[in-house]
Amino acid sequence: MIKLGLLVQSQNNSLGIGKVTEISDTNAIVEYFCSIGQRLQKTLPLSSLSEVKLEPQARCYIKFPTQDKWIVGRVFIWDDDTEMYQIDLPDKKTAIASVEDIYVRCNLPNTDPIQTLAMKGHETPYFHDKRLAFVKSLTQQRAVSRGMTGLISANINLYPHQVEVVRRVLEDPIQRYLLADEVGLGKTIEAGAILRQFLLDEPKKGAVVIVPQYLLKQWRTELENKFYISHFGKRVAVLAVEDIHKINLKARIGCLILDEAHHIAAMATSKDATVRQRFQTCKELAHKSDRLLLLSATPVLNHEQDFLAMLHLLDPTTYKIGDLAGFRTKVESRQQIGKLLLSFKEDAEPEVLKSNLQQLRNLLAEDKYLLKLADDLENCLQANSTEQEQIVQAIRVHVSDIYRLHRRMLRNRRAAVEDVIFDRNFTPKEEYDLDERSLDIHELLNQWRSVAPAQKQYQRVFLLLFLAAGTWLGILEQVITARLTAKPHAKLIQEFKEDDIRLLTTTPKFSGEEEILQSLLKIIRQPQEDGQRTENLKTVLLNQLGTYFKIPANVRKNQKEFITRIQQRIKRPISGDILPKFIVFTSFVQTCGEIVRYLSDTFGADTVASHQLGESPDKVEEGLNRFKNNPNCFILVCDRSGEEGRNLQFADWLIHFDLPWSPNQLEQRIGRLDRIGSKIGIQSSALIGPYLEDSPHNAWYKVLKDGFGIFQQSIASLQFYVDEKLAELETALFESSAAGLLEMIQPIQEQIEAEIVKISEQNTLDEIDANDEIATQYFQDLDNYDARHLEIKRAIEGW
Repeated sequence: MIKLGLLVQSQNNSLGIGKVTEISDTNAIVEYFCSIGQRLQKTLPLSSLSEVKLEPQARCYIKFPTQDKWIVGRVFIWDDDTEMYQIDLPDKKTAIASVEDIYVRCNLPNTDPIQTLAMKGHETPYFHDKRLAFVKSLTQQRAVSRGMTGLISANINLYPHQVEVVRRVLEDPIQRYLLADEVGLGKTIEAGAILRQFLLDEPKKGAVVIVPQYLLKQWRTELENKFYISHFGKRVAVLAVEDIHKINLKARIGCLILDEAHHIAAMATSKDATVRQRFQTCKELAHKSDRLLLLSATPVLNHEQDFLAMLHLLDPTTYKIGDLAGFRTKVESRQQIGKLLLSFKEDAEPEVLKSNLQQLRNLLAEDKYLLKLADDLENCLQANSTEQEQIVQAIRVHVSDIYRLHRRMLRNRRAAVEDVIFDRNFTPKEEYDLDERSLDIHELLNQWRSVAPAQKQYQRVFLLLFLAAGTWLGILEQVITARLTAKPHAKLIQEFKEDDIRLLTTTPKFSGEEEILQSLLKIIRQPQEDGQRTENLKTVLLNQLGTYFKIPANVRKNQKEFITRIQQRIKRPISGDILPKFIVFTSFVQTCGEIVRYLSDTFGADTVASHQLGESPDKVEEGLNRFKNNPNCFILVCDRSGEEGRNLQFADWLIHFDLPWSPNQLEQRIGRLDRIGSKIGIQSSALIGPYLEDSPHNAWYKVLKDGFGIFQQSIASLQFYVDEKLAELETALFESSAAGLLEMIQPIQEQIEAEIVKISEQNTLDEIDANDEIATQYFQDLDNYDARHLEIKRAIEGW
């Protein structure tokens, strides 16, 4: 019931809280308190009014009938028994007041604050001081970030090269870029920060992220955990490229992100009409989207067709998809400029600078700005001026910006990124097979190779036998059976390419081949209790766990007791036990399943997770999450489906159960751990076959280690060279086995050295300089502010 003196609100207006001063039959006069000297009265229907109970800490003004002054305080509590408010006053005093004595400011602004200030009715300095620290902190944050709050408000570590990419994109009014950092440098983080800023700046627009199917869950998790994407409702759609047909082409897309853009670009020339249509859909979306980010680490050299298709998505006017010849000419013309720029550095000798300066003048004779900088540098060199470094840097920046393949392509190289990613050191400990059958298998395969006709189809069949002999021998048994029966095993189709299976089953058997293959089958099917490769893997794991758990040497000598002790420790860990995380990679799907089964029997099913072709995406993600977050799950077994795109840098050990024939595949495998955020001192092992001097498996390992140098340096930029070299290596394996492979090591080393120089000449123009003055200062300001997180926390708590 509405009574005189009550505090009320009306549903007929938005003036807030008022006080009932007069009541008639159906109406009431409500007085709205703006300030002591400013009040407003409204006649309102009684039915529109409802009583208000003041919340704790509500600011109130009190005028007792017996006093001639106003008191300002805050509500502490309402007492139902006495129907009175307890009010906290300044100087830790307290007052008890009825609702009739209390006034609360309405929602109207105070047009004349002088009266409030005169009677000291404003907030106390205590609240001002507490809140001022937060206001200063927030103001400084916005100043430091230059409006790029999406970067500093994300849950990420700040790295100079990533911050510079984000800064360049966000400060450009036309945000259409190819982010081309090398593998493992964090293109996803860069794209996520840019996406977050877009969502903050454009509250009414949406975004679409297109990714490969196998990375769908990982992208969604990254965007949520690091960029809080759920805070923006349904404004972001993350879709697999296979589902791109679900997008309404008429929809307005504010920001489009295409991950693994080189795969999308390759669709343009696919023989499959469905795949080509996906590219057309991507092209339509890319050309109409306000903002576009393409993510790809593929180098331009030797990938001109795919690269042209990517740039066509970015800029269709300049880069016509049919002008491949013209694009290749442009790439070649940059080679000489890049070669000059490689040696044109701030610390170069004056004579080198003068020589390169003249060549730049000749190459770029129409560039007036460059010619002026060249004259300035020449004068500096003659006068031995301190401005030399600044002018050299200005020339490098100008040439890079103007003559790069596309001014909106941003590339960071691992070699140029300091203190962010550790030098690669993944040389594995060599583990040799102890299987007594290995020697006989090796001799029979060598016999098959020696008597097989010197023809390409037999060369390819031998490669399949070689690869099958280097993993779980169930694969070799299936390959031999398929060869003998001319019918492929049902599960073999998921292990090798369709063309290879056809060659295996249709190539005529040569004289004496069947006897060799039957002998091989007989050996493989011999009962074998010890020495199998899975047994070898178990031994590697046991030895590492024994070292970790500090199991005494006398216990280790007794295999049964050793395993029991390890199993007990896993089931009942003692305080401080944190099991190391092991990742086991194999190239074969069935081998993956066999390893999972064997290790589950040894250590328990809860300790092993898998990433296996044919498993549902949900099961794969469940296994990955369990491996990452469950301390008792310490082994992850992956087939080739886990070798691309996954972030597994939290692991401690990488074990190669077998080595793939493609070094590019091995590069992807190592790249799951060799990336930003990886641990120091990740260890590695490789199971490389029998300990024989003429073992082709051991020779292949040496080609990978010493020839390609893949365990000590990334070969991501050498993809094309590597692919071309495989045919030559396959021939060497077939014609001369281990000796032929070993002879290839030195030529490969020399050719890679020359290839790296050519790639560097191209990349010199395209890579960005995260160490220039502007970039360095911006990052330093951000990093300095971020380092004050405890001070920021106190300011927020104070508010």
